Amino acid sequence: MTTPVTKRSSPILTLTVAVLSVAILAGLIYLTRGEMNKLGQGYQTARELGEKRATGDSVRTLYDETTTAGELIRSYFVGEEDIPMLIERFETLGRQTQTELTLTSLAPEASASGLAISFSTKAPFARQYRLLSLIESLPLKIRFESVSFRASQAGTRAGSDVWTGEFHLTITSYEHSTNEKRK
Repeated sequence: MTTPVTKRSSPILTLTVAVLSVAILAGLIYLTRGEMNKLGQGYQTARELGEKRATGDSVRTLYDETTTAGELIRSYFVGEEDIPMLIERFETLGRQTQTELTLTSLAPEASASGLAISFSTKAPFARQYRLLSLIESLPLKIRFESVSFRASQAGTRAGSDVWTGEFHLTITSYEHSTNEKRK
C-alpha cells in the first residue's frame, strides 16, 4: 500500500525536490565550468601554437630570403674555382659579338687587389665596341686598366673594317685562395 501524500508531507517533498534540483544544477555548473576551463586552456594552447608556427614561418621565410640574397651577393665574386667559368664567359661574349678574342694573360695581382686579365680582339669596330659594352655590363666589379683599338693594316689594304683591340682589366671582385672560403 502506498501512503497518501498529506498536506504536511507536501512541503517536505517540495523542499526535497528543490534541494535536489539545486544540487543537480550546482553539479552541472561545476562540471560545465571544469569543461569550460579545459576548453579555454585548449584554446590558449592552440593560440600559442599558432603564434609559434607563425613565428617559425616568419623565421623560415627570413632565412630563405637571406640565403637567396647571400647567394646573389656571392655570385658577384669570382674565386679561383670560378676562373674556368669566367674564361668561358669572356669567350662566349666574343662569339656573341662575332669578335675573335684571344686571352693573353690571366693572373691574380700580387697586391691581392684583384684578378688581372689581358686579351686581344679582332673584328669590325662596331663589334669591338659591343664587346666592350657587354664586358662592362657583367655583374662583376671590373676596373679597366687600358683599352686600345687600332685599324688593322691588313683590313685597311683589303678595304674592310677590321680592327684589333688590346684589353687590360682587373676584376676587383676576386676572392684569393688565402681569403675565407665561400660557404
